[in-house]
Amino acid sequence: MTDPLDWPIVVTDRCADACADAFGFGDRERARDWLTDAIADRGEVTDTLPGPVRGRRSPSGYFLLVPGSFVLPLAPYRRAPEHWAATNCVPFPRSRSREDPLTLRGNALLSLVHFLPHAVERFQERAGADPDPAVALAQLLDRISPTVRATRRSPSWSGTRDADFYLVAGPGDEYCLPCRVGAHETRPYDVITCIIRDSRTEGVRNGS
Repeated sequence: MTDPLDWPIVVTDRCADACADAFGFGDRERARDWLTDAIADRGEVTDTLPGPVRGRRSPSGYFLLVPGSFVLPLAPYRRAPEHWAATNCVPFPRSRSREDPLTLRGNALLSLVHFLPHAVERFQERAGADPDPAVALAQLLDRISPTVRATRRSPSWSGTRDADFYLVAGPGDEYCLPCRVGAHETRPYDVITCIIRDSRTEGVRNGS
């Protein structure tokens, strides 16, 4: 038998749903992808938890820990031997604000931000997105998540106001989304607005 500390992690639907609720993804598969990436990059299986989440229980006594971000209680996975099933997702209380957005990219970076309604409205107006705000937000995330990064300076073309940092995305950095510190516990930064270079050429309806 291999060491349980080395067993692969299976993210169950229940765990992905809990992650989507806790971190505001709103979509099970997006949450599952983010968890899978975080587990691969920074995850560790342990039977000892740090102070902020100490006292949590799991069916096996083991947890998948991503320090400063979340903990997943583990149970033996019934469908495959020597695998763990993650049964829940518990975020670290008040810890997300200590993560530096400038060091992150993609979904890991987007998990730190909360999109204000104004940002979604501007994306709808400037990109011809779906009139339903929830659908439009999903379209925006799909558009920027492969390339998004954080910078201290906005692109020279954007002409935007000062912000704490800026999300920049797209093959030619055509998306600029100013961000500031917000009040959301698990997503500590607010996306203020959405600026698109030459938005007349943008379109997301019907997959365009």
